[in-house]
Amino acid sequence: MASTAIELPDETFAQANALARTTGRTLGEVLSQAIAQGLAYDHWYREQVAEALRSTDAGRFASSEDVEALWGHLAASPPPETDKTRESA
Repeated sequence: MASTAIELPDETFAQANALARTTGRTLGEVLSQAIAQGLAYDHWYREQVAEALRSTDAGRFASSEDVEALWGHLAASPPPETDKTRESA
């Protein structure tokens, strides 16, 4: 395993420390997991964008009519019930 030194904003450092204390992990474990998850998300996001661009280049995208139909369907659908909507009923 490699090691490095990084500078963090005070608030980020405090949040990571608090999470480490709360979960019983070391600060290094918390930061290592956060970095790994951030990198994995970045990789996934870039792949999604690249796939969307390939689809667009190949002419596969929603027509104006498809988008209008979807918005019409969404506008006609009742909103999902949440705890707040149950409380106010």
